[in-house]
Amino acid sequence: MVRLRSRLDAASLGRWSQEFDFFVDPQGCQRYASATNVTYPDHVQSGYIPPIYPAVALVPKRLAEIVQKVLPADFTDRLRDVHGEQDMYFHRPIRAGETLRVRAAPVGIRVRSTGTTIVSYAKFCDLSGGLVHEQFLTNFIRGLISDSNHGIEAPDHQMPSGLTERAPTMSARFTIDPDQTYRYADAADDHSAYHLDADAARKAGFP
Repeated sequence: MVRLRSRLDAASLGRWSQEFDFFVDPQGCQRYASATNVTYPDHVQSGYIPPIYPAVALVPKRLAEIVQKVLPADFTDRLRDVHGEQDMYFHRPIRAGETLRVRAAPVGIRVRSTGTTIVSYAKFCDLSGGLVHEQFLTNFIRGLISDSNHGIEAPDHQMPSGLTERAPTMSARFTIDPDQTYRYADAADDHSAYHLDADAARKAGFP
């Protein structure tokens, strides 16, 4: 892949998006649970959402708009932009049927050896302003080399010293169904090309 060197707009870090309402649609939660093979019936019966469902509020269109704040105006190669880590913090359970108010901002730029990561932060509040949920989202722009680091790092995922030397507490096995990316695209309204087309996936660097 051709590398691009460009100065990103660090002055846009911390600038909030316009606040918007996110309705936690009960039917949407059920579709998302099915698409991600969440099989716990108490999630549906109790009204609690599938754990990763809040990702739907930001991915992919709104997240792209947030990341675009710091990218060069002429950056158009969306296949270079790959969604990376997404850290979620729950301050209380989220229930289907409620409405949350969301806003987000880019908060960090980090130069890597093969590209640049852009860290975004989002906060979800109830209608009275109480903090319910937070997310840090990382986008990796392959081959785009920024001039320097700015803002904050993504949350640290390093294990505490010595933990990896212990025997596992438990293990779990998950499978991906042949049609799962298609089901997920509809449930999450995320029709990114590399989810749905093998050639697009290869161009984005996936095998």
